[in-house]
Amino acid sequence: LDAFRYFLLREMVFGLDSEFSEEALVSRLNADLANDLGNLVSRSLTMVQKYFKGNLPDSGKSHAPDEALKRSALELVDTYGDLMKDLGLHKALMAVWEVIARVNKYIDEMAPWVLAKSDTERLSTVICHIFETLRIVAGLLWPFIPESAEKIQSQLGLPKQGKEVTLQDLRTWGAERPARTMTKAPSLFPRIEKQKEEPSATPMTREKKSSPSKDRDKGPSGEPSLISYEDFQKMDLRIGVIRAAEAIPESKKLIQLTVDIGEERTVVAGLKGHYTEEALIGKEVLLVANLKPATLMGVESRGMVLAATDRSGLHLLVPDTETVAGSRVK
Repeated sequence: LDAFRYFLLREMVFGLDSEFSEEALVSRLNADLANDLGNLVSRSLTMVQKYFKGNLPDSGKSHAPDEALKRSALELVDTYGDLMKDLGLHKALMAVWEVIARVNKYIDEMAPWVLAKSDTERLSTVICHIFETLRIVAGLLWPFIPESAEKIQSQLGLPKQGKEVTLQDLRTWGAERPARTMTKAPSLFPRIEKQKEEPSATPMTREKKSSPSKDRDKGPSGEPSLISYEDFQKMDLRIGVIRAAEAIPESKKLIQLTVDIGEERTVVAGLKGHYTEEALIGKEVLLVANLKPATLMGVESRGMVLAATDRSGLHLLVPDTETVAGSRVK
């Protein structure tokens, strides 16, 4: 119910007629709820559990990126309040999602997994800013997706939840700390996979559908066959960030990668000789996320990074600007 409420309130302007389609619903829920919000909650709680055993640390000295995130979150509360008064519900949600995107980018920029190895005090500050931004986001989302917002608040260990939280509580940075250890629950918003259409049983339909494919297969030798847009949509292409890279000793070509797409994936890629392991860490890549897992040199690979080749060698495909890990390529 929360997911459907979100779609209606995000897509439709209050008081005006709007269009609805199943495709738009699935696209919006997967992009906003599963990818942006769901992955943010999941990766944040995972880091708190991994690095601090589920307990929020004390914050250290704030740096410029921390203050910028704090400023964005607090400004959001005032913007949100004004928009809600004017019944600009879809605009209020858009404003919340801008901050969700900002904190996802903040995580990628601050790289807590790197800080965990060298600077615990700095790591504590980053984790505290992520937690506090999530606290504010969850409070602002309660009128729209109450059940899900309360689940987030519960996972964060917050003593005040649901309607107990006021805008004034959210205007005060650090107003609440967890009353208990934070816990990670199953995914709040599982991705929705569109069901494949059943092929028609009528001879005429079968004939019509088979003819184009036969024509496509008759292209010149060596020329790739054409595919339909529907075939292209079956590919789940994501922006990923390489967090770790390790050469597979038994192979002349393969490197084992840990790729962050909102969740961490192990991917085996034939990059040895083209990139060093050190050069790969932190690099953004395009990942085919819905390939069937394959075992290469004893390592299960769950995805494939995309690259181009020319006379000078092999080159990974990367976005032209920094993009939030897990973002879908359309």
